[in-house]
Amino acid sequence: MSNKVYFKGLNGIRAIAAMIVLIFHIDQFTYFFGLKSIGFHYTSMATYGVILFFVLSGFLITRLLLIEKDKFQKIDLPKFYYRRILRIWPIYYLLVLIAIIIYFSAPHIIYYKDGKVLTTFLLYSFLLSNIAYGLGFTITPITPLWSVGTEEQFYAFWPFLLGKSKNILKTLIYFILAYLSLKIFLRFINEHGVYYRLINLCCFDCMAIGGIGAYLVHNKSKYLKFLFSPFSQVISWLFLFVSVFYKPVHLFSVIDTEVHALFYLVIILNVSENSKTIINLENKIFDFIGRISYGIYVYHVTVMILLSQIFKHVFNYLPTNSLLDYILVFAITIITVLGISYLSFNYFESYFLKLKNKYSKIESDTNMQKSPHSL
Repeated sequence: MSNKVYFKGLNGIRAIAAMIVLIFHIDQFTYFFGLKSIGFHYTSMATYGVILFFVLSGFLITRLLLIEKDKFQKIDLPKFYYRRILRIWPIYYLLVLIAIIIYFSAPHIIYYKDGKVLTTFLLYSFLLSNIAYGLGFTITPITPLWSVGTEEQFYAFWPFLLGKSKNILKTLIYFILAYLSLKIFLRFINEHGVYYRLINLCCFDCMAIGGIGAYLVHNKSKYLKFLFSPFSQVISWLFLFVSVFYKPVHLFSVIDTEVHALFYLVIILNVSENSKTIINLENKIFDFIGRISYGIYVYHVTVMILLSQIFKHVFNYLPTNSLLDYILVFAITIITVLGISYLSFNYFESYFLKLKNKYSKIESDTNMQKSPHSL
C-alpha cells in the first residue's frame, strides 16, 4: 500500500463551503458598513456551509486514519495530534490575539458581552469556543471560531475511537444513533438549555456521517453503486442548490443538520471517488479557493470589521443603500478576504504545514502548495 493518497475534488468542496459562509455572512454583517441587510442570511445557510465543512472533515480524517490503521496495524495518536495542532492552532490563536488587540485598542468597533470578556477569551483560548458561543459569550472577530472548537474536540477522541474499535462500521452507526438520540431527548426536555447551547453546536454526528462515507469507500462497499448513481448525484446537487439559492431544505428542525449531512456526503463521495461524477470540481479556481479556505473562514469577519472602519474614517464612506453600495461592499470584502487568506497560507500557514508533513504517516500525492491532505 502506498504512503501517498490523493483526493480529487475536495478543494472544490472546501471552496463551496467557504464561499457559502463568506457570502451569507457578508449579508449578515453589512451593518458594519452602515448598510441594511439584503436579508438572505436569515435562511441560516451559513450554518449549513459549516455543516458541509464538518462532513468533509469527518470523511477525510476517517479515510486517512483507516488507511493508516490498515498499513501500520495501529494509529499513531501522538503524531495525529501534532498534525492537528500544526494545521489548526496557528491561525486560530493568531485571530484570538488579533481580537485581544482590537478589544484593548478599539473596543467600540466590536460587540462583546459586558463582564464576560475574560471568560470569553479563556474559553476560546482552551478551544472551548463552541461552549462560549452557545453561552452567548462572544467577541465579534472570533465568532467564527466556534466551529473550530467543535472540530478540535471531535479530533480529540475520534482517532482513539477508531483505533480501539474492532468493528468500525458498527461503532460509527452506534455513535451516530446515540448522539442523535441524546440530541432529540434534550431537544424535547430542555430546548433552550444543553440542547441549544451545546449539543446542537457540536455536530459530532455530522462528522461521523462523513466517517461512514470514508468506511464505505475504504471497504469498496456495494452501497457505493447506489450512491454513485446519476439519480443520487442529481438529487444531492439539487438539494444543495435549492438550499443555497432559495432556502435550506427543512424536514424537522431537530434532524435537519443530519439530513443535510447525508446529502452533502453523497456529493463529497462522488466528486472525490467517482470517475463518473456529474460535476467535476477539479479546476484552478476551486483549487485556489479550497487551499486558502481555512483562512477565508477564520479571517472574514475580522476583515469586514477593519474594512468598515477604513471605509468610514479614511474614505468618509456614506452609504445610501443603493445597488452600487452593495456591489462595492460585497466585491471589496470578497477580494480582500481572498487576498489576506492567500498571503496567510503562503507566508504563515505554509511554515507550519511543512512541519506538519514531518509527522505524516500517509501523505497526499500532491505537493503541499496544491492540496495539503497529508495525515
